[in-house]
Amino acid sequence: MSTHSTPGIQSVRPLACLPMSFEAIEALRAAPRETVAASYREGRGRLGHGRAAVVELVGYLDGEYLRSVRRQVDRLAADDGVASIVLWVNSGGGSIEGVPELAAAIRKARDRKPVVACAEGLCASAAFWIAAAASPLVVAPSCLTGGIGVFLLAVDDHELHQRLGVRVVRARTGSLKAVGVAGQAISDEEAAWMQSHVDSLLRLFHLDVLKTERMSPSELLRLSTGEVWVGASAVSLKLADRVGLLEDVLAEADAAAEKRHDQQLASGKRALAEYNALVCQLAGVNDVEEAFQCDHEEVRESHPELAAEVDEYRAQAGLKKYEPPKRYERPRQA
Repeated sequence: MSTHSTPGIQSVRPLACLPMSFEAIEALRAAPRETVAASYREGRGRLGHGRAAVVELVGYLDGEYLRSVRRQVDRLAADDGVASIVLWVNSGGGSIEGVPELAAAIRKARDRKPVVACAEGLCASAAFWIAAAASPLVVAPSCLTGGIGVFLLAVDDHELHQRLGVRVVRARTGSLKAVGVAGQAISDEEAAWMQSHVDSLLRLFHLDVLKTERMSPSELLRLSTGEVWVGASAVSLKLADRVGLLEDVLAEADAAAEKRHDQQLASGKRALAEYNALVCQLAGVNDVEEAFQCDHEEVRESHPELAAEVDEYRAQAGLKKYEPPKRYERPRQA
């Protein structure tokens, strides 16, 4: 995680990414994102009985992009046609803006359906922060995972400006306003503030990662060196849950969705049998087709959850929707 300030970048902006030059950071921000997972995503989430929908987290991460990803996660979590969400990750991180918010959205989505993260290439710093909110976190054999740590960088180039004969005047309203402005020396107070800021961001990073309970606080602290680990090593250190590829994760997700669908159908079939038995018992008949509308209405009113489950089963199984018999009341017996 870094904060940078250069003559070309006059604002101090927190970043969560692997260390790189300012030029490389700006190039990443400007580069188009390669939608490597697009072929997997096309048409998914609407096939079969509700398959896995792929959400991409690739390239340089900034606030606008992360807000867009969060909206996708929220929409897919609320979509009953999507059985699970797969977060496809290939990123070395980026801006801290929106990172904890996206991690929280992923944890919230997990309350409704499975959310799996699959990383290939890079899953570092802010990208790891986000991916760690999913469960499981699957990494490719060559994926570099981790990058836990924070650095804040400002360039003190006031001596260069002095040699060039350039005088920079800084008017500010507080001793910690306009830290890292080009041409100004960084004071001890400013350096101490930078370290304090770094420490608070790292605590926020740690709190989110620990919520998935992959490792203990002491284990996480020991790994907070900024290093990245490859594939199986990341798994052995509890940074990830297992090694695998996106196609494997999607196949497993589809198989799990099929299994859940079969279980739901079996449960719905039992509910329909129970419902029919109650109607027949109330009507005093052996065949539900011989029952009257009043019998159905009484059972539906007294067992609303059962009736709702039966209606859902009819829709899933492609059966005709419930239609009350035309005969409303049973004929009075003489």
